[in-house]
Parts: sequence; structure tokens; C-alpha cells
Amino acid sequence: MEIRPLADGSWRVPSCSAVSRFYVVNLEEESCTCADFRKRRKACKHIFAAVIAASRRGRAVSLMAELRARRAEELAEAVAEPVPQPVTESAIRESYDLYLRVCGLYPRDSMLVEAARARHKAALRAYVVGSA
Repeated sequence: MEIRPLADGSWRVPSCSAVSRFYVVNLEEESCTCADFRKRRKACKHIFAAVIAASRRGRAVSLMAELRARRAEELAEAVAEPVPQPVTESAIRESYDLYLRVCGLYPRDSMLVEAARARHKAALRAYVVGSA
């Protein structure tokens, strides 16, 4: 079986372990229908296979660069937003999750990482002061 593009822009990637099974990979969302992706929420071998297939057709490099730039922009906008007041435990969790996403996706972007860290610290300070 070969890796094929589907009409909706996703990719059909065959399973390595079951001949009749295949997974659907969406490169724009960087998602896959396999159990590994659903469990870890990180790129699996099917996503990498689809990227290679797309690059052979001249599509993947520009698409992945565009997606990465779009994601960085979205994260930068989220980091720039003030933490909602009053600060709740939920806001603290969201702030920390945002910080972890930034560190995981853009560890070398020190300005973005530091901004996310500062935002989370401010949320924690506001929470502690508000609950005192």
C-alpha cells in the first residue's frame, strides 16, 4: 500500500502491522488517527511518513513552515494576553499549560519562553495575593 493524499487534504497512511488497516493524517492539524498519537499527542511515524510523501510531491516543506509560523504567532498572541482577573486555579493551570506548550514547541525562542514564564509567574503572584 502506498501513502496517498485524500480529497479533503489529509493523507491515507497504511499501518505497518496490519495489512488492511490505514490511518488518516492531517498535516495542517498535525494529527493522526492512530492510538500512539491519541495517547501521546505528539507526532507519530504516520505523520512523519505523510510529511515525507508530501515533500516528494513538493508540498510539505512550505506547509510545515507555514504551520510552524502560524502556531508561533498564535502562542505569542496568547502569551501577550493578560491573565483574566480574578485569577482562579483554572487560570493558573491554563497559564502553566501555555508555558509548557511554548517550551515544548519553541525552546530556542528565548524571548517567547521568557514572556510565557513571566506571564505564569504574574498569574501565580496575583493568585497568592488574591487568596491572602
